[in-house]
Amino acid sequence: MKKRITLIYILTALFSAVIIAVLAINVISTYQLASGQTEEMGRMRIEIIASDMQETLSEATHSLDRIGTSFEQLLADGADSDEIRSRLSEEKKT
Repeated sequence: MKKRITLIYILTALFSAVIIAVLAINVISTYQLASGQTEEMGRMRIEIIASDMQETLSEATHSLDRIGTSFEQLLADGADSDEIRSRLSEEKKT
């Protein structure tokens, strides 16, 4: 009878150890999967932000070139300071 009870305790302990090991492996696996997905989403978001910033920088460069050319032409045509201020006010509105 004592052998049977001892065997039951050993099997219960072994079964408990297996369940705990499976749970630990499952937790580690889930953590690695979640952290990998989070990292990938972060990379994708950074790429989107970088693309948006590049587009904004490109638009700003284009606007600056356009405005600069416009003011160069005004200066070449001999515009006075009132005309330049007026043109500057118009450019600020757009």
